[in-house]
Amino acid sequence: MEAKYRSADVCIYCQFLSDEKRKVYDQSELSKEHLLAYSLGGTVTLRKASCKYHRDLTSAFELDVSQRSYRHYRDFHGVQSRGPQEERDARLSREVPITVEGYDGKKGFRLVAKGEIPLPFIFPRITQLPTILTGLPYMSEIGLAFVTEPPDQRDVDRFLRKHRIKTFTATSDGFVIGSPQFFQMLAKTAHAFLWAEKEGKGFAPLLMDIIEGVNVNLDYCLTYIGEDPGGAKSEEELSLEEVTREGVTYFVADIAIKAIKQLPSYKVVAGIKMDVG
Repeated sequence: MEAKYRSADVCIYCQFLSDEKRKVYDQSELSKEHLLAYSLGGTVTLRKASCKYHRDLTSAFELDVSQRSYRHYRDFHGVQSRGPQEERDARLSREVPITVEGYDGKKGFRLVAKGEIPLPFIFPRITQLPTILTGLPYMSEIGLAFVTEPPDQRDVDRFLRKHRIKTFTATSDGFVIGSPQFFQMLAKTAHAFLWAEKEGKGFAPLLMDIIEGVNVNLDYCLTYIGEDPGGAKSEEELSLEEVTREGVTYFVADIAIKAIKQLPSYKVVAGIKMDVG
């Protein structure tokens, strides 16, 4: 793993909680924290940066994204995984039923290996600028949509030719609409990256409620970047910029999950710049 940053030697989440709440969580064994989840291609870590409570908390929602939402994609494209290759191969070879229509017009069911099926890709597209920057109320019916990107037509054509069928219908393992875990994952990544870049100083965090699942309106500080559904990705997987609005300077993290190429880049307003005393 890439060790780009010094050891934190403090839980980067508990640091911003009240003294009373922080005492509840055991600080004696701090573990390393991937800025971006390992299962989503992350390689950069922050050593001694998470208490057991927050390690388990962040691992749970990152696991939800990588397993429940995008496991098929990760298996299909060989994204890095802690599990043995044998388990991945077993999932891909497991036969699942699909609905097919033959060239003769007859419809029926057929069992095929899951790893062969070209599935659509579903992801959240956030078009409304963060309300913390605009002052406008967040409107989920306008600002948030779930985009279904069809599979590559070449993969579809190969699949149809191999099984000698005209059409097929399969159930996607795609993004679970309405699931907050995806946004918790983005918030955690932005917070951890900001902490690493600033070594925990000079900012007031904005994302702790989202990370801890307290704030159910998870979209107020997120925005989709890119003109087309695939989204033009940033050159760097993680980058940081400063944006000033009405005399207040915000730290904005740009997150490009390159291991899942169909995901666009996202920007997350992670904190407010503060004077370092």
